[in-house]
Amino acid sequence: MCSFDSEVPRSKHNTPIFLLKTYEMLERCPSSVAGWSSSGTSFVVRSKSEFETKVLPVYFKHRNFHSFVRQLNIYGFKKVRVETEADSKPSWEFLHPKFRRGSKRELNDIHRRTITQDALPTPSGPEVDQLRLKIKHMQQHLAHLHASIERVSSLVTQKKEYQRLRRRQLSLQVTPACSAPAPEGIEAFLSQVDWSFD
Repeated sequence: MCSFDSEVPRSKHNTPIFLLKTYEMLERCPSSVAGWSSSGTSFVVRSKSEFETKVLPVYFKHRNFHSFVRQLNIYGFKKVRVETEADSKPSWEFLHPKFRRGSKRELNDIHRRTITQDALPTPSGPEVDQLRLKIKHMQQHLAHLHASIERVSSLVTQKKEYQRLRRRQLSLQVTPACSAPAPEGIEAFLSQVDWSFD
């Protein structure tokens, strides 16, 4: 894919590589696929499928026409509406005031568009207020869920500890059946003991 990173690859003349490759591509591309408009102030892609399969991979690391168009948009190119006849194939025309046939030096003056926070519109209105209220309710609900999870987790831990202590108690508990021999067993035992101390 083409690089969309904030650091733009540039040539030794400080021209973005994307623009140089696009310019070179238009100079060498078969005119049936893409090329400069008759005025030279814009360029036209006449066969999108051939452009994707035969041209883009030669100059870029992808075959995606829409990625190419996104890059053009980043550099401020505008899509020009092209009227096509019913039986002709659709074409795409792109325009930038500094991107013209025979004016390669002007490529240095084309820069990526940047959007600053100041340029973004500040959201307002009743819909935004409703969304903020909804978010607040969801945050409160989430806090209640976290508290419930903590309580349940504590109860599970307490129950496990209770079960462990109960098993321990049962293992230590002495039952009459195993703690002492039955009285008849004692008599039999005592009768077998040699009580003579000679």
